[in-house]
Formats: sequence, structure tokens, C-alpha cells
Amino acid sequence: SRRLNIYSFGGNKSSADVLLDRTVLSKHEHLFVVYMVSGLSPQEAYMKAFPTVNPGYAKQKSAQLVKTKRVMTAMREELKPVMEELSSEGHSIEFID
Repeated sequence: SRRLNIYSFGGNKSSADVLLDRTVLSKHEHLFVVYMVSGLSPQEAYMKAFPTVNPGYAKQKSAQLVKTKRVMTAMREELKPVMEELSSEGHSIEFID
């Protein structure tokens, strides 16, 4: 009954696994989504939403975050009113998964 990761209280999950498995947005992730929807690049949004000033780290972590299901879902929800307005004007726009 030895843990795979002796540095973790959770035992077998790495921080990357935890990042992917969570289903609820943290407050920082919500801010990240809001900044992304407002037009910032993922790197800029990450640097504003999370406590970091390292652009390389922000680029790497924002790329991981954008790929998570919960962030994609939150972005879809934030953009829904804009998409509905565009489709009511006759534009045909669909989300790509």
C-alpha cells in the first residue's frame, strides 16, 4: 500500500491529473475565462488572473488550462449571448469542440 507520489497527500494523483479531473472552476480560472472572452490572449489572461509575472510559465499553464473541459464549457457559457446575437443577425456560427 505504498503511494506512487510520496510528495502528495492525495497519493496517486499528480498535479496535472488534478487539474484535468476537477469539474468546478476556481475563482482564478473564472477570471481567466472572463479575461479571455474580453479579448486578451491566453498568456495575458493567465498573467492577470493568476499570481505570476513569468510570461513563459503563463504561456505553458494557460495552454494547459484552455484545453480543460471546464474552461471550454465556461467560455462557451460566457460567449453564448454574443453567439445568439450574431445568429439572430443572420450569421451562421457554431462552436467547435
